[in-house]
Amino acid sequence: MLPKPLSYMAWPLYWACQGCVLFGVWVIGHECGHHAFSDYQWLDDTLGLILHSALLTPYFSWKISHRRHHSNTSSLERDEVYVPKVKSQRGYYFDKYLDNVPCRLLRVIIRLTLGWYLYICFNMAGRKYDRFASHFYPLSPIYSDRERVQIVISDVGVLAALCGLYYLATVKGLAWVICVYGVPLLIVNGFMVLTTYLHHTHIAVPRYDSSEWDWLRGALATVDRDYGFLNTVFHNLTDTHVAHHLFSTMPHYHAMEATKAIKPILGDYYNFDATPILKAYWRESKECIYIEPGEGDSDKGVFWRKIHPRAKDDAFPTCNNFVAMISEMNLLQDDGEWWLDSGATKHVCKDKIFFKSLEPVNDGSVMFMENSAIAEVKGKGTIHLEFTSRKVLVLKDVYYVPEVRKNLVSGGLLNKYDFKVVFETDNFVLSKGDAL
Repeated sequence: MLPKPLSYMAWPLYWACQGCVLFGVWVIGHECGHHAFSDYQWLDDTLGLILHSALLTPYFSWKISHRRHHSNTSSLERDEVYVPKVKSQRGYYFDKYLDNVPCRLLRVIIRLTLGWYLYICFNMAGRKYDRFASHFYPLSPIYSDRERVQIVISDVGVLAALCGLYYLATVKGLAWVICVYGVPLLIVNGFMVLTTYLHHTHIAVPRYDSSEWDWLRGALATVDRDYGFLNTVFHNLTDTHVAHHLFSTMPHYHAMEATKAIKPILGDYYNFDATPILKAYWRESKECIYIEPGEGDSDKGVFWRKIHPRAKDDAFPTCNNFVAMISEMNLLQDDGEWWLDSGATKHVCKDKIFFKSLEPVNDGSVMFMENSAIAEVKGKGTIHLEFTSRKVLVLKDVYYVPEVRKNLVSGGLLNKYDFKVVFETDNFVLSKGDAL
C-alpha cells in the first residue's frame, strides 16, 4: 500500500485511467449490440450482456433503442436521443433566468454525472412518448411486445451486477467499492454522454422533419471529433462516427480505413471538428440552444441550430451585414471584391494573390457564417491595401478562406485599433489620428 500522501495522488490517476479503459470495454459491448463483434449473434449478445451488465447498462434495452436511433438519426419525429427543441418550445424562464454561465455550468455537470441514468431510467433528452418510458420498464412504449422478454433479461443482468457489488461491499467495504468501481463508472457514464452529445450536436448539423428526412441524410448529419490519444483507447468510436452511421455492422478495427476511404467521396458532406473536446462541449452547450426551420424553399423541412445572441461575441467569425463596398469607393484594387463588414470579427480574404505573406493552417479551423454555412480556413497572413491617397493599410492575421464570396475588412477590428471610419457622399474615409 502506498503511504497516504501518495495514495491521495494515485487515486485520481487510477480513476482517470480505469474510467477511460472501462469506456473502451463499454464500446466493445456497443459493438456486440451492432452485431459487429463476431459472425455469431449468440456470441455477440452473450458477451454484450456480460460487459454492459457489469457496467450497469441494460444491454438489450439499450441495443434496441440505439438500433432505432441509427435507423432514424436526425429525424425530429423518430430519433431516440438528443432531439433538440424548436425555439417556440423553450420557456420564457429559460431565457431570463437559466441561460447564464453559472446555470450552464450546473447543467453541464448534471449532464455528465447523472445524464446517462436520467436517460435510461426516465428517458430524459430522449424521444417523447405519450406515457412513461424507461429502459428498465418492460412495458415501456420504446419496445414492442416481442421485445419485452429481452428487457427483462437486461434487468436481470443489471440486478446480478448490483448483487455482486453488494457482496463486495460487505466483504471489502462500501468505500473500497466506490473508489475501485464507483468513480471509474461515473467517468464511463460521463464519456457516454459526452461522445453521444458531441457526435450529434453541432451548429453545422441539421435536423429534418418527416417531409425531408431520409436515412442517408440522417446518417450524414453526424460529426467526427478528435479525442487525441483517447481515440485509440475508445476503439476509434470518437473519430469515425460518420462511417459508423453509414456501416454500423463494420468492426471498429476497420473504421479508420473506411473513414479515409469515404472522405474524398463525401467531400463537403463529411463533418469533422478538431476543436479540443472540453472547449467544444462548452461551446455547443452555449451555442446550440434550439433549432429553427431553414429559410427558403431549398431548406423546407430542414431545421438548423441557432446561436443564442449572447454567444455571438466569441462564436466563429460571421460573414454578413455588409455595409459598404470599399473597392468601388477609393481603393486602388479595382476588382470589386473588398467589402467593409461591421459584423465580421476577423479580416477575411478569398484571393491568395492579395497576401504579402501567408502561412498555411492545417488544424481544421473553420469560419461560421450567419446563414449556418461553414467554410474552412486554409491560411493566415498579411495583406497591404493601397488607397487612392497612396496610403497603405496593413491588415495582419487575415484569414485565407477560398469559399467566401467577398473579401472582408472587419470594421470592428479597425475600431479596436483606433481607426475612424467615415462615409462621405460616395467616398470612404479611413483615418487614424491626423493621418487619412
